[in-house]
Amino acid sequence: MTLYLLKFSLLMAFAGITLCIGAQPLVHRAKQFLLKHDGPPLTRLQVRGVTIVFAGTGTVLIATTALAGFPWLGTVKILGLFAWGIPMVLLDMRNYWLPLRYTSGFWLTGLLFTCLPGNTLTLTEALTGSIGMFMFLYAFHYGAKRLRGEEGFGLGDVHLIAALCAWFPWQLASVLSGCAFLLFIVGALLTKKTAQPYAPWLFALLATLAGSFPQLTLSGAL
Repeated sequence: MTLYLLKFSLLMAFAGITLCIGAQPLVHRAKQFLLKHDGPPLTRLQVRGVTIVFAGTGTVLIATTALAGFPWLGTVKILGLFAWGIPMVLLDMRNYWLPLRYTSGFWLTGLLFTCLPGNTLTLTEALTGSIGMFMFLYAFHYGAKRLRGEEGFGLGDVHLIAALCAWFPWQLASVLSGCAFLLFIVGALLTKKTAQPYAPWLFALLATLAGSFPQLTLSGAL
């Protein structure tokens, strides 16, 4: 039993280190995008914080999969979701940017996973949900901009939330996005800054849920 625990601990340590290393190319892409478009450089705290959350959450999911015997495809899917979150969170946190190349890639990857066996969401449901969500949120974005005369709800956020509907059923994606928006409001009240990045709140919520309820996450209930 002791030998098994030692082997398992070493395996999890290896998984965590591998995830940290795997996150670096995604961090580099965010850095290069900021450099290319004259954005401010990322801070060490931002990079380390996002990397640790990604590696920590991923390690919990891998451990749960190994112990509970869940299909590895579900783990790969959730890790893919968080991998896309790394550059989006960093860019949004640093300069309120959510480039179309990342939100579109996030959406397309979610659609690809629906084509694999064992996925709880079909391609038709993912397409219908994401397109419907985009149309609804774009109308809201356009109306808010017309009323205020300035962009209050970013178009990048519209693309991000719509893309989330390719990963989760639109009902669940709506709840998750709404909860993240509440955190967004709380953050604005606490910091007294009306301009807040949305992606960090959304992925922080997803990471918290995945880390706290890994079995529900991997089974598709979350």
